[in-house]
Amino acid sequence: MTFNERAFSVTLTGLLASIFIVILNFRLLWRFQNSPLRTKPEYHLFKIRFIIDILYSFTVSIYYTSLIVSYLNPFILFHYKTLFIGTLLSSNVVSTRFILGAFISTERLIAVFFPVKFHNNRRKLSIFLFSGLVVLWGMFEDVMYFWVCRIAPFEKPCSILACTWNDCFLQYWTGTKLVIGAFTCSSSLILFLKLLFLKRSMRLNSDLTRVCFSLRFQLIPLLQTNYLCIGDALLTLLFDFSPFLITLIFKTQLLSADVSFPLFSDEVTSRLQIYGPYNATAKSVSCLVDAVIATFILNQKTSKPIQIRSDDDGLEVTITKAIDAAECEIKSAGGDVVDQYYKLTDENGAEIGSNFGKKPYTFTLGRNQVIPGMDRAMRGMCIGEIRKVVIPPKLGFAKDASGQPLYYTVQLVNLFRANPGERWVTEEGIQIEQTHKIEAEKCRKAEQGDKIYQQYVLRLEDNTLVDSSYSRNAPFVFRLRNREVIDGMDIAMNGMCEGERRRVVIPSEYGYGAQGSPPEIPGGARLFFEIVLEKLVKRDEL
Repeated sequence: MTFNERAFSVTLTGLLASIFIVILNFRLLWRFQNSPLRTKPEYHLFKIRFIIDILYSFTVSIYYTSLIVSYLNPFILFHYKTLFIGTLLSSNVVSTRFILGAFISTERLIAVFFPVKFHNNRRKLSIFLFSGLVVLWGMFEDVMYFWVCRIAPFEKPCSILACTWNDCFLQYWTGTKLVIGAFTCSSSLILFLKLLFLKRSMRLNSDLTRVCFSLRFQLIPLLQTNYLCIGDALLTLLFDFSPFLITLIFKTQLLSADVSFPLFSDEVTSRLQIYGPYNATAKSVSCLVDAVIATFILNQKTSKPIQIRSDDDGLEVTITKAIDAAECEIKSAGGDVVDQYYKLTDENGAEIGSNFGKKPYTFTLGRNQVIPGMDRAMRGMCIGEIRKVVIPPKLGFAKDASGQPLYYTVQLVNLFRANPGERWVTEEGIQIEQTHKIEAEKCRKAEQGDKIYQQYVLRLEDNTLVDSSYSRNAPFVFRLRNREVIDGMDIAMNGMCEGERRRVVIPSEYGYGAQGSPPEIPGGARLFFEIVLEKLVKRDEL
């Protein structure tokens, strides 16, 4: 057998590409873990992708190294068994990456077409769930190979995994790759066209956008993740799916399940040396280009302009950390439940109070739950945005213009946009409004004896704050209709769905009655609750 310089060059290129893939993806992981991106669930699938690319590079490097050794000395025992192990492991990792690409495309489509539902529900899906699914998919390939299709890999000494396949595994591999690849590429094409249409619409409406950014455009998630998804799908199409289709159409030796290859036949071995390295190197180059694109996109510095707003009544807002429009998924508006970090200082900057680094303060915009100046200052904010706010006395705690201004630094940590439901009055006269309803097919209803984890805010009719579970950083826990709370609360929460939010007005006879609960609650007072059924444990689960 003669030394094949072309095969050696291709293999060496693949090995070098793998080294750079490891370096770039470790750098991306380090940047991810040391930036605010780690708290954004839309980036979690890309974190998994960075890890998978590192694993692929390590496994395929076994294959490249074995090939290089076999080129230099084909009689070394290292020859085809090590090649098989390297190709099998790298094939498993490639399968996980292939299905992950489909997950990413699906997630991006949902984010673009249903941005509010995506924002409200994405955090419910753990990164560990997706990690487990992609790992199981990769392992399923081995199940098909060894147990379902019953392949004995070392019956034929091959330098590529494909020449060991039988018709059973060939049908499985081509079928799954065809379906998943077609789905990923087509969904990414839809995503690209949708983003193109939205950006064109934004340019056509640029004058309107500058005056009043409409709600629709506030919800357009033109995130970096969309472009990462499109770039990944394009590379999959060029370096993976298209070569696969060409191979499938022309039925080359790469997919032949019936060809037996003599170990030391110069002609066949030369052909094998090229088929294997080209296929693996193409994938490695694809991953390398993908890592370069991801590095470029994620290293783009978003502009941080300082914008100053000064209203006629003295409210001043300075945006000290702006979020780029491409990353601003949703902006705060009236009715949103917001999580806020704040720091209150005096005129000279000396700190008076702060919750930065602690549990965020939660309130609803437009519900008179905070001072008027703060309610106005928190509107139109992007998640992660930081503002400096100067609130004049009459918009703060003072009833007139006397007193000192309040100097705040605030950050919007997160927000929840409700899906309003129905209003009704019970037979007992309790007024109930669903401020966020749960769809019937997803509803787990609270019933007698169930254990309730409830967050609440209680106010009187004049908006005086009486009590809040949020101030204790823990939900209020009780058994429903077990006489552990006032009768009105038992009635108000009966039939409530897990995750549902309600605004409830309870008359005094179903609250604390004529005697009240001095000194906070006077006799005969109606009770105004904002309640959330945070968690529900059914009676038969206790």
